[in-house]
Amino acid sequence: MGAVQKAKITFWEEIPSTKEEKKLILKIDWFILSFCCLAYFCNYLDRSNINNAYVSGMKVDLNMSGNQINKIATVFTCGFVHSRGLLTLGTYKVSTVNQIYAIRFFQGFFEASSFARVHYILGSWYTESELAKRSGIFTASGLAGTLFSGFLQSSIHKSMDGLSGISGWRWIFIIDFLITLPVAAYGFVCFLDTPVRTKAFYLTASEKRLATDRLPKKSKTRKGVSTIGITTILITAVYIGIWCAFIGILTSILILAYRPESLAAFFAWANLVCRDDDEELFYSANFVSHFSWGMWATIGVSIALALWTILIRWFQMRDLKRQEVSDESQDVAGS
Repeated sequence: MGAVQKAKITFWEEIPSTKEEKKLILKIDWFILSFCCLAYFCNYLDRSNINNAYVSGMKVDLNMSGNQINKIATVFTCGFVHSRGLLTLGTYKVSTVNQIYAIRFFQGFFEASSFARVHYILGSWYTESELAKRSGIFTASGLAGTLFSGFLQSSIHKSMDGLSGISGWRWIFIIDFLITLPVAAYGFVCFLDTPVRTKAFYLTASEKRLATDRLPKKSKTRKGVSTIGITTILITAVYIGIWCAFIGILTSILILAYRPESLAAFFAWANLVCRDDDEELFYSANFVSHFSWGMWATIGVSIALALWTILIRWFQMRDLKRQEVSDESQDVAGS
């Protein structure tokens, strides 16, 4: 297999059989996958910004104490279990911690079904061999939002704290809203429905038929989990493992190299736990707001995750090759 062929397989996973199918997949990637990733990026950007705001002045301005930052996370989770831009914008105007409780609850409430719906839409457009890589990219976009959040906070706190009489931590939510708004508009105009019901203006009638025809038909009876489904899950896990390892290493290196003021924001909960303690497993109280040990630990764990994922993938490919050889031997013997 040549280098060009390997590159095509890496990009496409399964090379489209026709030019029409290749064009269709490119459109799906551009409009569906890009919106899902941007939305998930904004989601985790907002989730992380609440901790960044806490260590950038919100705690003092709202007279927060004890475990109130943990309660904010709790009510967000409650809203998520029991069932985003305007609520995020509204956070900049709060004057009490109780108002944040309410906003975070309803953010969680409105986001409750988003993750499951995204995977439903992805599964409605992509084949099983295509879905693994796209799911890995989608998951990694959330991690990228967490990574970007800390550096965004650092920049805003340095350059915009007190601008127009607004505290730096409040500007975080305004900027977050301004990032989210065009993403929401993009999704409203361009995001697809399922192939059967889509009315997307950028898909031709033949592309809509192709999108339906190239996917497997639904079976009236289900007999357990198919081998292809299990394989897809395993491949998805490979991409997620590699992406998680990459983001973990990149985040830690950037923090160690540049040491932004937002460093403690990555460990806001750890700050709270360690404040009155003399020792912790990784972090003693004198390491609060630095946590260099934690960064090195993250790098080590991320490298181990990548190596372990690659090793599992190697064993999987070895078993598949053995199975192919066995099948070929049986075919020869049968003929």
